[in-house]
Amino acid sequence: MSALLVNSPIAKEFDRLLAALNEADPFGKSIHRPKMLHQALKLLNEDGGIEHLYKAAPQCDEAGLFDDSDWAQPGALQPALVRGSLLGAGPTSAVECLSELRMLAVALGDAPETEDLSAEHARSFLEDVLARNLDLLFASATEASRMRGGAPPDFLGHLFEFILSRLGADDILNLVMTEIERVLLQRPIMVQRVERLLHSARRAVQHLPADAEAASSISRFVDALYGPSPEARESSTEEFEALLHDLAPADLAAQAQAFGQAMDETGLICPHHAILLQHLAAQCPILLPDALALNAVGKVSLE
Repeated sequence: MSALLVNSPIAKEFDRLLAALNEADPFGKSIHRPKMLHQALKLLNEDGGIEHLYKAAPQCDEAGLFDDSDWAQPGALQPALVRGSLLGAGPTSAVECLSELRMLAVALGDAPETEDLSAEHARSFLEDVLARNLDLLFASATEASRMRGGAPPDFLGHLFEFILSRLGADDILNLVMTEIERVLLQRPIMVQRVERLLHSARRAVQHLPADAEAASSISRFVDALYGPSPEARESSTEEFEALLHDLAPADLAAQAQAFGQAMDETGLICPHHAILLQHLAAQCPILLPDALALNAVGKVSLE
């Protein structure tokens, strides 16, 4: 238990309701369950509350919190359905959060395995959930969006960060990379989903050692999206445009090569790429084929 919550009235009330749920008969459980879930929602918003709920998750299961519900058989739960429940209002969101914490406890050996839920299955489930919901892990919302109800609750980001910090980011990011590569193989015109995944993955890399395999594989796609060259990554589009005018021919050729190669390998571009193409078209069109990674047929078409 977090020391911060030892004397917390919210934590104490949650523990009292959990004990009451555990001791109640089947009819009584239906009375205590909504009260306990309401208290769990309060606890999710307390500093240290998620850790408190994590340590209580096995007892929640034993007390019958998940009985007679969609969460009664954890081995049959589907990662694709988690998001909708988490973003649901009230008790649905609370029970889904507790379900994820129960999964984490099984995955880490803090709760016993069952016939339909092994530690390996629980870990795989959570990794899939995190990979599908990186935007919630690193949600950024303005106050205006919160007022409109368009932003997820803060506790969801804290919940996913809690899970990620205990499972490790490497395997989750490998799943994300698999999804990104699968989509980009089709060379889609609309790449907003990939951009969102990469934006979140870029932040998730902060949880990894610098030499982690997942970090190096993601960097290639992140660089393509945010700037294939150091000059592009470190400057705004306006600054990059000014910089191009001052580059020596060999350095300009290196920029064209870097941008073209990144686009060819990933299918992604950044706003700086358009600035580079405009500059080359006006000042050095001979480098356009390199900046567009054109093959022989493409070069003929360009000419």
